[in-house]
Amino acid sequence: MITSFQRFIESYFTEATLSATGTQGERHMHKYIKPFHGGKQKNTHTLATPFNNLKKGTPLTVLSSKVINDRHHTVVSAGGQKHTIPNTKINKPPHLAKNAGSAGLAAESKLINHLKKHNLMDKDVKGAGYNSKGVDFYIRHSKGHTFGGQEKNQVGGESKISLAAKFGAIGIQHDPAKGGWHISEKNRKAKPSLAAAIDKIKMGGRKLMDHLNQTFHPQKEKFQSIRTPRTSDLSALHGYTKDHGVDVLHVHSHGTFRAGMSQHKDRTGVGFPAPKGEGHYRIETRPGKGTQIEFRLNKLEKSHLDLMNKDHVPHIKKALGY
Repeated sequence: MITSFQRFIESYFTEATLSATGTQGERHMHKYIKPFHGGKQKNTHTLATPFNNLKKGTPLTVLSSKVINDRHHTVVSAGGQKHTIPNTKINKPPHLAKNAGSAGLAAESKLINHLKKHNLMDKDVKGAGYNSKGVDFYIRHSKGHTFGGQEKNQVGGESKISLAAKFGAIGIQHDPAKGGWHISEKNRKAKPSLAAAIDKIKMGGRKLMDHLNQTFHPQKEKFQSIRTPRTSDLSALHGYTKDHGVDVLHVHSHGTFRAGMSQHKDRTGVGFPAPKGEGHYRIETRPGKGTQIEFRLNKLEKSHLDLMNKDHVPHIKKALGY
């Protein structure tokens, strides 16, 4: 008889496959499948085990996803046909399975090199990970261009590789003397705009923290996770970017948007649109790492402007005063 522990050992030492149920299945769907919807990126995944007439290792192009009998499935194109495959039979995309962080840095580096090439970022910037000002990248205005009512020749930007990224996260603590679950003063001071956005979240007809006090137990030794229903209110995204001093949000899979400091008005004058879509909050306790609230996007309308599109650069530079 094969025990659950044996299955764990086998899965640990074999090629990483996706989960199809529970919290892990939901996480894998958002991280490894949904960013590839639409089939524009070809052969991003491979088949982990034979399925119908497809052999193990067959390249798969992701078209969409669905839930069948409470199990996540992915609709793919392979072998000239369309197939609906359980996620447990699909390998994680190699570049995400090995190191998701490196993929984000590679995309950020590509963006920075592109901006430097078009004189939208100073050429002496070393590369990805630019964060001396708390931002991933910046856009230069022409000398003397008035920005936000004052002279400023750099506009902060945030880079995200896809919707699989977090668009804001903050730790919460449990203390009966302070009413149970709450955001500490230290975290509020570090992320005031994100904390203010989270204060307004409601779940089950009541404030999120009140809901958590009734349903989410303060366990340090056990993993637990819940998520809120989807919302079109993206104030947490704006709070997160505002706390970083950001006016421009670039999502490599969806284009460039105004956000944060430019939530209500595009202070750059370029005409970047506000992000529109849906997201949800996820509350997780991880043993040894505490509890945090994350905001993640489920869908996002694509922008009509893209910093990485060379055809859009002339308009962007003109609007910036060049």
